[in-house]
Amino acid sequence: MAAADAPPLHGEDKEEICEIEGVTADTYRSVVEQRSSDRKLREQAEDRREDHKPKFIQPHKEKRFKLYMKYEGRKGPPAWIKSRLPKHGGYEDGPSVAIKKMFVNFYNRVRDMLSIHSVHLRSETGIAIPDEDSLAGYVGYGGLVYVVDGSPPGKPPENAVYFWGANSWSDPKGDTPSRVLTLERKRISQISVGKEHAVALTEGGRIFAWGKNDFGQLGTGDEENRALPSYTELPYETYISQVAAGGNYTIGVTKRGEVWSWGRFQASNFPRLFTETWCNGYEAKGEMGLKGLKIVRVSAGDQHMGALTKEGKLYTWGYNDFGQLGWGLHGEGRVGQQRPNQVKGLLDSEEVIDFACGGGHTVAITKSCRIFGWGSNTNGQLGHAMRQCFPEPVEVPLGDPVSKVRAGWQCTAYITESARPIICGGIRAEGPSVADMQQAGEEGDGVAPEMRGGGYKGGGPQPEAGVMDMVSTTGVEVMTEVVTEASVGEAHGLLVCYDGTLRGWGYNRQKQAIGDETDDTFVKPQAVDDVPFDTYKGLSVAVGGAQSYAILQQRHP
Repeated sequence: MAAADAPPLHGEDKEEICEIEGVTADTYRSVVEQRSSDRKLREQAEDRREDHKPKFIQPHKEKRFKLYMKYEGRKGPPAWIKSRLPKHGGYEDGPSVAIKKMFVNFYNRVRDMLSIHSVHLRSETGIAIPDEDSLAGYVGYGGLVYVVDGSPPGKPPENAVYFWGANSWSDPKGDTPSRVLTLERKRISQISVGKEHAVALTEGGRIFAWGKNDFGQLGTGDEENRALPSYTELPYETYISQVAAGGNYTIGVTKRGEVWSWGRFQASNFPRLFTETWCNGYEAKGEMGLKGLKIVRVSAGDQHMGALTKEGKLYTWGYNDFGQLGWGLHGEGRVGQQRPNQVKGLLDSEEVIDFACGGGHTVAITKSCRIFGWGSNTNGQLGHAMRQCFPEPVEVPLGDPVSKVRAGWQCTAYITESARPIICGGIRAEGPSVADMQQAGEEGDGVAPEMRGGGYKGGGPQPEAGVMDMVSTTGVEVMTEVVTEASVGEAHGLLVCYDGTLRGWGYNRQKQAIGDETDDTFVKPQAVDDVPFDTYKGLSVAVGGAQSYAILQQRHP
């Protein structure tokens, strides 16, 4: 298919032509009402813990992409159509100008009134769709596209998404950095990574997910893994503005400030409005949770979550084994999964501007430039001198004012107002320790094979200090790089430097840290090569498990 070719309106092969039929506004309204009714019936059955045959928005057996289109402008009479795109054309993933041409060709069959240059497309949530973008980044299967008077909107070139390491489509030994072609033309604005799954958010408010789905963390309504990005089953009228992937679950917040969640520790494998689920608490018991609050940001840790309100108040929920919720460890109702509650104590009089949930700890920075942390600090991940668990917020004296914070499983990256990264804690990776290998050698011929020769190369064991604290022996390291963004996972991390380059550190057995093979299993911070930094600069990064992703922005000439 050429970039500007429209799907054929007629032909001999039914699978290779575009099926179009005229409909009315009432037709699509009934589709929306039926979709909403099916969702409510399914959620009611889930709440009663009954088996319910799910009805999916996206096609599972149907390969033809269905679409509703509406024109109601000044250049001609109003029109509604329903179309099924050709099976093998890939038009929904190609430039949207082809779909616009298809509609204009159909509309003008009686009388020429519209030109592809005088109209443009908008999504159901009102987002303008540039001609070069794909519809799939804005509208799902069976969704509505508005054909609107006016020239197509001008937008800057889309960002490029790069991946390296190991994920659902890579070589098990890991891949070097390469562009993710399945996400092209979708204008990806954010990526978040869990243990073995990842999610991407488009500028059109849609979410794509891929990887492991054993807990329903992809939001597809089932527990089948997806090798390639697939739509989540979010209602089309929702516009997601930020998404966060936890260990085996995902949460998102809409532009209206509503939280949606799915996966482990959540109410369903389908995305559900959080305040309408048992996870938010029972209003009859006085558990209001997040009801009535406008949420502006969410963060997802391993087994706990957090949400920041418009007023700068922080709410946490989930498991509290290490005091990571900040409410204290002991007392009635502190065992098991907790409902959302506000973090108070030292934070009660503060306005939080950024926060992050890690493996068993939480950190927050306030408008008054103070830093607070709580939960596990056994690895120094909070940056506090005392290696213990803090069940309530304590102030972390780092010295420099901090503007951003990012948390990993046992590590935290603070970015100061002067754009210097402060890395606290360390990283861990599964595998034998030096002591384990020495013991294995004692039980065998005296020396473990991996220990012979005095070096710890390739997949061999690492000294405990190297495993625990990759950045320093104290657990706190102020780096000299000037950075704008960071991401930390279980065993590796990435930094976006001010000059647009990337630096990685940590576990690199599958190339996830620096995108290339190394003799050492763990690597100190060093540059990520094989990325075209001459034409692109780093915008944001996301890591988790053995996966690494970077969103790159084109440099201005």
